[in-house]
Amino acid sequence: MKKHEKRLKEFQEFIEENYEEGMEQEDLSRLAQLFNRQHADEYFNNIDESDDYLERAQYAYDEKEAIKFTKKALKLNPENLDAEVYLMVLTSKNMHELYTRIQETLDKQRKKLKDEGYLTDEYKGAFWGVIETRPFIRLWYRYINVLIEMGMMD
Repeated sequence: MKKHEKRLKEFQEFIEENYEEGMEQEDLSRLAQLFNRQHADEYFNNIDESDDYLERAQYAYDEKEAIKFTKKALKLNPENLDAEVYLMVLTSKNMHELYTRIQETLDKQRKKLKDEGYLTDEYKGAFWGVIETRPFIRLWYRYINVLIEMGMMD
């Protein structure tokens, strides 16, 4: 989960915990300010999270440096699907290998999300709104791009 998505999830939980029936917009604004004050130091001082390393990898000068930072991202968070996929892109020998690896990862992630209860009718039509499913959607996006590059899809 990306840092801003994680922060959004924390904010949603904070609002749910502190919301009282009948609150007006001013009250909600004060809650948002309180949340921001409580998390400001953590947000600005914690720059060595998994997604920070992934972002560094994506702006690396060369492939070797990108691989190094992506591996650091995965070491900090082995569940970082975005980093896992980026490492696949960097290390696959050809498009066919990347295609196969992404298919395997899609199957694994589909099972994981099903076990976690996200692949149900409740989430149909609102999948992007569920922060936990966004890395899966980005994986699908990468898969579609691979299909296009391989000439298997227009």
